[in-house]
Amino acid sequence: MSRSLGKKWTVMKRKTVLAVLAVLFVVVAGSMIYFVVDALNYREVLVSERADEQRYENIAGEGEDATDDPADAEDYRQAIGSETNVIHLLFLGIDESKDRTIGIYRSDIMVVARMDLDQNTVKILSIPRDTYVYLPVREEFDRVSSAYAYGSRNNAGPKAAMEAVEGFLEGPALDHYFAIKMDPVPAIVDDLGGLKLDVEVDMVDPDYDVELKKGEQTVDGKQALLYLQWRDTPGGDIDRVFRVQHFLASLYGQLKEKGQIVEAMRIALRYRDGIETDLSTKQLLALAAYMKQLPEGAISYFTLSGRSKTINGKSVWVPDDNEEVLGAFFSDQT
Repeated sequence: MSRSLGKKWTVMKRKTVLAVLAVLFVVVAGSMIYFVVDALNYREVLVSERADEQRYENIAGEGEDATDDPADAEDYRQAIGSETNVIHLLFLGIDESKDRTIGIYRSDIMVVARMDLDQNTVKILSIPRDTYVYLPVREEFDRVSSAYAYGSRNNAGPKAAMEAVEGFLEGPALDHYFAIKMDPVPAIVDDLGGLKLDVEVDMVDPDYDVELKKGEQTVDGKQALLYLQWRDTPGGDIDRVFRVQHFLASLYGQLKEKGQIVEAMRIALRYRDGIETDLSTKQLLALAAYMKQLPEGAISYFTLSGRSKTINGKSVWVPDDNEEVLGAFFSDQT
């Protein structure tokens, strides 16, 4: 081969390599852009048939590094469709406290969130953990928090909890679940820089050397967990329901003010081993984007009335009819 032909061949090879690299760059960049834009359209991402949900892979690490804040995109508002869409999400806080060592745990916190993408509102309904309901997983009545524990014996804790809650509320089917162990909560709160919280009463846990004084303060992770789990007040677990709602409202307010809602979701996903959910990272990112853009006053909280009672030697909480409360919760009216 002549020197001139050799030079031409070298140039051709170089151009070919550059062309291939350019194509690869376009493909990779396009994939990243598609991920962001797809997550932006939270209506399409969040509202999907249950059979279709499995096509989204749970890729916690990718979502963390591959996207910018979806709520900052210029076409964010344009990503919202016009059809009516309502999503019901069951949130569970799983009890792994020191007095439970058998490896089967109850759902210590149970909250149903109703997200109306047309009304741009969120309704939060707290269910006391000792609520006496029918458990399909056992075909008998028991505390609603036990549904997760019984289901976990067959690796179906969230499913059993969803069935129990759906039967109890007698409303629309629950679309998704998000269960998190309480163990990662301190680290998540610390990663967020603590939480400003108005504490109602003094609290102390000598076993973990954690203490809270009454009043407004910034709590660290361990103190936040103590606040969430504290029951030593006259109202017991019912008082705790209100504290959980107060915690959620304070947390959302702080994250909203600091613009940390999407970041908080990413931080939570660092502790994926402590999370059970049927939502993909893309769906969770879209959910965070939805929560970020909510207007002031868009979130409302609901509680159920009832009474404490002993049944079969167990202290349980028997709910009243609550027709008015549940009617308002499931209503399309804000």
